[in-house]
Amino acid sequence: MKQLGKALMILFIASVVLIPMAVAQNTGTEMSLWQARRALKENILTEVGWGGYKYDPNSLHLTEEKFEFDTLSKKPHHFVIDLMHVGHVTLYCPKHDGCHLRNTEGKKNSSALPPLFWEDWKMPFFPLSIPDSTCSTECKRQANAFTGAVNELSAFAVDVNNPLHNFSAHAATWRALATKPALPDAVRVRRMMAEDALKNKKPEDALRYYEQGIESYSMWPEGWFNAALVAGELGDYADAADHLQNYLELVPDAKDAQAARDQLEIWKMKAREKK
Repeated sequence: MKQLGKALMILFIASVVLIPMAVAQNTGTEMSLWQARRALKENILTEVGWGGYKYDPNSLHLTEEKFEFDTLSKKPHHFVIDLMHVGHVTLYCPKHDGCHLRNTEGKKNSSALPPLFWEDWKMPFFPLSIPDSTCSTECKRQANAFTGAVNELSAFAVDVNNPLHNFSAHAATWRALATKPALPDAVRVRRMMAEDALKNKKPEDALRYYEQGIESYSMWPEGWFNAALVAGELGDYADAADHLQNYLELVPDAKDAQAARDQLEIWKMKAREKK
C-alpha cells in the first residue's frame, strides 16, 4: 500500500490507492450506513407543525440506537427517533398537510416516532383551503431521503449480528487468523465501480461503493482505507476518521500506520471544527 500522504495527493489524479482487494460479501443496499447518517442530517424537516419551528443543527446527536435534535422557537421542542423500535417508516403526503412520517402500523405518531413534518406552504394563512399549500417536489424529495435513512438505520440498529456493532472484537478475531478468508468475487465489483467512479471524477459515487463494500464485508482493510481517503477529500471528516480508525483496527502494524494515525488526528480535529 502506498504511503498515506502520497495517496492523498494523487487521489483524484490517478484514481485512489490501487490495491488488490475486493468489495462486499454481498452488494448491500442502495444507501450505505454512512450515507443514511448523512441523509438524516441533511434532510431534517424544514418546518415542525403549525409553529414553523426550525431545527437546531448544533443539537444533532446520532447513536446506533437513536437520533435526536432540538428545534429553535419560543418553546423549543426536543425530538427523538428511537431507531431500535420505530419499525418501518413510510411517508404520507395528504393534499393539504405537507408530508409526515408514519410507522409500520400506519399511525401518524408513536413513542418511537415523534410528529415530524415537512412543510413549505406558499401562503401563510388558512393552508387547508389553499390548493398551493401542498408539499412541493423538493419538499417530498427531502422527506423521502429522510424516510429512507430512518429505515436503513433502524434496520441496522436491530441487526444484532452485524459485526459493525462490535467491530473491535470482530477485528481482533480477524487479526488472529493465520490465514485470512478469501474475499468473495462479488465484492470485487464494488471496488471496480469505485475506481471507475474516481476515474470519471465522481468521488461521491466512489465513496458510496466503498462504503457499501465495507458495510457488507467489514473485515476489508483496504476498503476502509480508500473510503477514508475519499471521505476526507470530500470534507466528510467525521466519516473519514471513522473509516481510518477501523482500518487501523484491522492492520495496526501496517507500514503506513503512523502516517494514518497522524492523519486520523487531523481529521478528528477538522470534524470538531466543522460542527
